[in-house]
Amino acid sequence: LPIGEGRRFQPRGVAGAILNGWEVSAIYTYQSGGPLGFSSATNTTFSQGGGQRPNLIGDPTEGDRTLNRWFNTAAFAAPTAYTFGSAPRSLGSVRSDGIANLDFSAVKNTRLLEGLALQFRAEFFNFTNTPRFSPPNTAFGSAAFGQVTAQSNQPRVVQFALKLIF
Repeated sequence: LPIGEGRRFQPRGVAGAILNGWEVSAIYTYQSGGPLGFSSATNTTFSQGGGQRPNLIGDPTEGDRTLNRWFNTAAFAAPTAYTFGSAPRSLGSVRSDGIANLDFSAVKNTRLLEGLALQFRAEFFNFTNTPRFSPPNTAFGSAAFGQVTAQSNQPRVVQFALKLIF
């Protein structure tokens, strides 16, 4: 910050003790969600392993996205017995929730004596308290198909620390 000894603004006395020596930092992370892969809750291929996918019969991105309906569940249908289904391994047009996270910290260094300083630190993780949701259920035939049922990040976490530096 432009406040303190040798900087643009140099308060003195009590104001200087309060305003001088601050450092701030922030880390912002922005990332799109990953593509979703679909499967069937029951395997009617009798292939002794592997999996079965549903048939893709419509546009899974159609309609509004909510936690109870992350994608258009009517775009999928059950494959006939002994077939693997027509849905691809993953759909790039249907993605899980992305990341938009801001971490912030403020640190104040105060010199007490020569060779002795006190550091106060305040750290805020997920500063904006933005939720990131877990991927939706993608197992066709499951009762929760298309639903997001969990949050994958923590709410805002704040921590304070004092450190004596000698």
